[in-house]
Amino acid sequence: MGSPLPGWTTNYMGPLINEDIDQEVLVRSILQLARKRKCLYIELKNQILDQEIMKRGHFKSVAGKTAVKRIGGEESAILESMEGTARNRIRKALKNNLEFEMAEEMEAIDEYYVMIVERYREQGLDFPFGKERLYRLWECLQPSGRLLVLRIRRNGKTIAAGLFPHDERCIYYFGGASLHEEKQYCPNELMHWEVMRFASREGIPEYDLCGTSRFKRKFGAEDIPFISYSFSPVPGFDIMRKSLYSLYWKKLRMQQTLKDVIGNI
Repeated sequence: MGSPLPGWTTNYMGPLINEDIDQEVLVRSILQLARKRKCLYIELKNQILDQEIMKRGHFKSVAGKTAVKRIGGEESAILESMEGTARNRIRKALKNNLEFEMAEEMEAIDEYYVMIVERYREQGLDFPFGKERLYRLWECLQPSGRLLVLRIRRNGKTIAAGLFPHDERCIYYFGGASLHEEKQYCPNELMHWEVMRFASREGIPEYDLCGTSRFKRKFGAEDIPFISYSFSPVPGFDIMRKSLYSLYWKKLRMQQTLKDVIGNI
């Protein structure tokens, strides 16, 4: 039982709670539900959860980090808060006449999927889920205006695309991909810049890039900690979980190897 479980491409999902909730009661309720459903493992991520209370409930904690960009002020101030390399590559993208578009049709999902699958393939990995999950994301969030889908185009051709769920508090980087042969035109930097401009216009105060890397920090994002909590009534299950997680990525690598072999026959 997880909210989220690994691979769901989000840092936080729940439980959805008010800040004034009695967390001791919450922990007991979660454990009771897990026993009722005969769950062998629970994993949770929510910034509101109190680490000491979770520890008393026999949850183990693991610290992680995610890069968060604070959005505020004029666009010029947001641009100035970035590293010089990010600003230069955004300007280069604009000089190359790249255009951005907020997609309003599901065709953009198909374009994104083709590119993200190819990016995984280049790393020797099979993409872990089908485009049906992305269709579901669109169906759930697009009608209520909670999903920003961006396309970056050059000469009328889509060369990058990204998916960005959001609410009034934060916009999240669900995923983005670009055509390898078009990276010299800096479409990825332009895409993230347009996300920040969108957030500024909508009054969204934060952009969570969902994970951390040198690329993400160059936009002026700051690494902030978040904690994952896990529980299992089975001794040693957390060790087994780490082994299964490792095997999962080996499986993706093996699946892609087989696809490449079959494709070359």
